[in-house]
Amino acid sequence: MAWFQSAKGKPPLPWDHEVVTDYTAPGKAKVITREGQFLRRIALGNYVALGALLVALAAVGLVYQVASKIQEVTRLYVVEVNNPNAPPGSVRNVGTLPQAPYAKPGIGAELHVLIEWLWNMRTIGDSNVLQGRAWENVLAFSDDSLHPWISKQIAERRAIFQKHETVQIRNVEILPIDHEAKQYRASWIEERIAQSGEVGKPHYWVASFTLMIQPPQTLQSAKDLRNTLGMVVKKVNWFDQNAKGGQL
Repeated sequence: MAWFQSAKGKPPLPWDHEVVTDYTAPGKAKVITREGQFLRRIALGNYVALGALLVALAAVGLVYQVASKIQEVTRLYVVEVNNPNAPPGSVRNVGTLPQAPYAKPGIGAELHVLIEWLWNMRTIGDSNVLQGRAWENVLAFSDDSLHPWISKQIAERRAIFQKHETVQIRNVEILPIDHEAKQYRASWIEERIAQSGEVGKPHYWVASFTLMIQPPQTLQSAKDLRNTLGMVVKKVNWFDQNAKGGQL
């Protein structure tokens, strides 16, 4: 490739060189295309600018997709404020509390709640403190509309307790009637035991229950602390097959 020398004897510019085109034939003079070389440089610059623009657009789209998937998460931290080896008033981070979304209780949890509710409601022990805690759990796992009726039941059970008699239940069977409506049917045998140890005549009871799910919104009240499942007994209907029984 030979450099092109201008007529005035000036040094050639970068694009002033000889370019062999497709129109150059053997035995003919070569064509010098200064303008073609310059246009090629312009086209190359345009290609580079277009490529940079496409890369920038792809980067912006990627950043937008990543940003749209970012969610704010609130985590509770456990801190230690009374470390005897640290200066007064210092706070040390211990870790994060495990976080999990609320999961609605299944049929297993519902059966467990009903068995515990029935046991705490019907049995009578020989400890005043333990009996009081059992009745508190009954109220915690009962809808507010049942509390007046439950208070009457507790009064009747307390009268038996004051006679120094106990009541035990056995052969408890609870089966679902309508799982969607959370309705269950139960049967059990109830026996009253005198202070002397004499066991009274067994009574055969049947009952129907309706549950309701109420997820707790706060843990400030004692009821929420006892019933973190948010499951309560909504309706009760029971009957003593040996006697007139009590119905609701």
